[in-house]
Amino acid sequence: MVNIRPELASDRPQREALLDRAFGRNRHRKTSARLRDSRLPAEGLAFSATDAKGRLISQLTVKEAGELVAANGSLPEDVQIYEPILGDPAGAVTTGLIAAVKYLKDNRILPHGFDKATASHDIAVAGEAAADSNFIGGSDRVRLNAPLGSAAGPFTVEVELLYQPIGYRWAQNLGPYKASMEPSRFLGYYAAMGAASSARLAREVVKVQ
Repeated sequence: MVNIRPELASDRPQREALLDRAFGRNRHRKTSARLRDSRLPAEGLAFSATDAKGRLISQLTVKEAGELVAANGSLPEDVQIYEPILGDPAGAVTTGLIAAVKYLKDNRILPHGFDKATASHDIAVAGEAAADSNFIGGSDRVRLNAPLGSAAGPFTVEVELLYQPIGYRWAQNLGPYKASMEPSRFLGYYAAMGAASSARLAREVVKVQ
């Protein structure tokens, strides 16, 4: 039986040992680790999974992604999505790691102090965010254009920053392989829990006259 619970301080030595076994003792040199180094853990979003004997078998820590200053888009359903999108040799979008040769888009919010102008190729910003002067280390500023017509204020604007570990595209692209046990099982989990898989990292409500 697997038990999932909030992480305890006593879990941390086991967590570090587990990560060493999974990713190697040089894991701190990896690009993904360097990008996370300056980010603080999000409050209440660190979890541990233990087996029936209480031994740590998995761990998840969500770190703060940055500061969302405003919402984005011109329509109510428009959202700003911070994500990496991989491309194959022909420039087509792919979620297959074997087929991927580059990033078509990578606008994951940058850690404080990150200089995208001097970043090396393996951690560079890709896509429109590379030329966006408001997309900088630690934050992004985006603008909401809401057609108000003849409506009169005041107006209430609510902004949320959500984190979702697995996007819809990544999950659904496993569909052709669902005859195999592992993809079938994963798609079943995603179908049952995908709608509730996001975590709210930040929320702000303001009134505009």
